Amino acid sequence: QTFLRDHQDLECWGPEKHTGVWRLLLVRHNEAGGALIMVQYSSRNCKEKEQADKLEAALVKLKTFIVDEATRTGLKIASLFVQEHNEVGNRALDSTPVQLVHGDAVFHEKLLGLSFRISPTAFFQVNTKAAEVLNCLIRDWAGADKDGIVLDVCCGTGTIGLCISQGARKVVGIEMCEAAVQDAKLNASSNNVSNCDFLAGKAEDQITKVIAEYVTPGTFTHCVAV
Repeated sequence: QTFLRDHQDLECWGPEKHTGVWRLLLVRHNEAGGALIMVQYSSRNCKEKEQADKLEAALVKLKTFIVDEATRTGLKIASLFVQEHNEVGNRALDSTPVQLVHGDAVFHEKLLGLSFRISPTAFFQVNTKAAEVLNCLIRDWAGADKDGIVLDVCCGTGTIGLCISQGARKVVGIEMCEAAVQDAKLNASSNNVSNCDFLAGKAEDQITKVIAEYVTPGTFTHCVAV
C-alpha cells in the first residue's frame, strides 16, 4: 500500500471496466523462512508512450522498494517475480510467462520429509502443517498398497501422489497446469520416487486415457482416485 500510494501514480486494476494496472500480489512463505513474491500487472491501459514509460519506471521502483523493505524488516526474499497479465479474466493462462527480477528461480518447501519445488503459478497448499495432516489422512483413507494404482486427479505439484507413493505400486497424477506438472516430475526425481507418472491436461480429457493405459490391462487389482 505504501508503494502504491507514495511511490507511483498508476491505479489498481478495476475488474468491472478493465481499468488500471496493478492486479495481484502473491506472497508465499516456506518453513525455511524464505518468501516467494509475485506481482501481477496489466499493461493494456498503458499503450501511450507516457503511460508506458510510467509503468516501466514503476516496475523498476517496485523491485527496489520490495527489496529495500525486506532488508529493513528482516524478510528473506527467496524469489521475486512479475507477471504481465492483459486478459480481462482474473486467472492468467498457464502459458502466461513470469519474469524473475530478484533471487532464485526455484522455490522449495518441505512436506512429510519430502522436498517440493514450487513455481509461482503452481498450486500448493498454503498451510504446510495442515497440509501434512491432510495428506496423512488421504494416504490412510486411500489404503494404497503394492497391488493397487492411485490416480491423483488435479495433482498440482504432486504433493498427494508423492506422499502416497511409498505405499502404492503406481501413482498417476493429472494436472492442467503445465508448470505444476513440470514441478511434479522434478519433485519425483529429486526425492528419488520412481513409481509416479505425471500427465498434463484437463482431468476430463485425460482420465479415460489413463484408465485405458494403466488400469484396464489388469495389471492392478484395484484403483483409487483422490
